Amino acid sequence: MDATLAALAEMIVGDALGKVALWQQLTVLGLLLGSGGWAALRPGRPAVVAFAACAALWWRANQALEGPVLWTLAPGHGVVLADLLPVALGIVVARRYRALRDADLIDTK
Repeated sequence: MDATLAALAEMIVGDALGKVALWQQLTVLGLLLGSGGWAALRPGRPAVVAFAACAALWWRANQALEGPVLWTLAPGHGVVLADLLPVALGIVVARRYRALRDADLIDTK
């Protein structure tokens, strides 16, 4: 049973998205920043979906750009500085969306 759990963990944690080239990681970072800016400037469903998709890709494909470990969860696993980028951008997008909604500048229907 232990071997089965180890194999399952390797499939989930050690997947192909964790082993992408640096130029591809930079492309995902650019898409994340661009979609975050789009969602902050023109909040709407397509912008938020694009941002969420890029954030999910970034969390899996940022190995070379991770930065320091901020919180260790287990040996070899932890929260790094790069993991906080989508969270910070999400907060900016949510605050911008709420400000525009409160000012009646966007349609919430």
